[in-house]
Amino acid sequence: MPSATCTAAPVHPSQLRRLPHCPRCAAGGKSRSAKQRPLPYTVFTDPQLGRIGLSEEQAQAQQIDYRVAVMPVSTIGRARETGRLGGFFKVLVDAKDQIIGAAILCAEGGEIMTMLQLAMTGKLKYQVLLQMIFAHPLWAEALNNVFAKLGKPKK
Repeated sequence: MPSATCTAAPVHPSQLRRLPHCPRCAAGGKSRSAKQRPLPYTVFTDPQLGRIGLSEEQAQAQQIDYRVAVMPVSTIGRARETGRLGGFFKVLVDAKDQIIGAAILCAEGGEIMTMLQLAMTGKLKYQVLLQMIFAHPLWAEALNNVFAKLGKPKK
């Protein structure tokens, strides 16, 4: 298996499934930087804290116009069903309707944060998650509700 310092020549994407994977091979022979991707983390406390992207303080420091929505977990159907009522969802959206950050503190905070990471990486506008139909009762369906609570733009 090639290492992170692999010197393999770039290959056509259709061939990647057949090759041993390393970061350089997966990037088509190009180096990848974490600076170009939102970095996630999860703190495995009870409840879990999942974080991705910018905080409000970081958005303000970068002078990014943003909107924020905060929703207590106690309003989520799955939380009521399981009795796991502690925590909150907090999301930040920029002026172009892109998700730029989130903090999710709930029983499955890391899993919900990862859904937001996928949306951010795919450059989905928040409206896609706002209007998506999720199975009930899942933690994920709370994304509909939190994005519906977006406030007025801040800077």
